[in-house]
Amino acid sequence: MGAVAMKDRSTGLVDKGYPVYEATLYIYCDACGSFNIETYIPFIKLLIIAVIITVGVFLALHDKQWLMCLIPLGLLALFLPWRDILLKYKCRKCENSQITDYNSLHYQSYDMSMVDVPDRLTQKRYIDTDVLHFQQFT
Repeated sequence: MGAVAMKDRSTGLVDKGYPVYEATLYIYCDACGSFNIETYIPFIKLLIIAVIITVGVFLALHDKQWLMCLIPLGLLALFLPWRDILLKYKCRKCENSQITDYNSLHYQSYDMSMVDVPDRLTQKRYIDTDVLHFQQFT
C-alpha cells in the first residue's frame, strides 16, 4: 500500500504565528494501484489482546490488590491509538497486504481523478503538512 496526499484543510490552529494545515492521505495498493482498500485486524493481534485481558481478570479475581493496578491501566488503554496499532490494510481487488509508508507509485498529489472508487470506500489517514516527512506523500 502507498499513500498520497489528496486534500488539505486548515485546522484553525496557529503554531508560532503560522496556520496549521492537515493533509488527507489516501491509501492505495502498490501492486495494482487501486484505492479500493479495506481494513482488518489480524487474528494473532486479537488473540494477544484476549490473552492479556484474560490474565488481567484472572489476577484480579485471585488477588484484589491487582484490581488497583487494572483500573488505571484500563483507563489508559481507552485513550491509546488502538486504530493505528491494530488495523492492517488489504486491497479488495488483488488481496495485496504489503504496506509502504510513502507515495511509492508516484501518483500526482491532489489529483482526485485517479481515485477509482467512491470516497466512502477509500481509507484515509491524516497528517500535518508541516511535519518533516510530509514530502514523501506528495
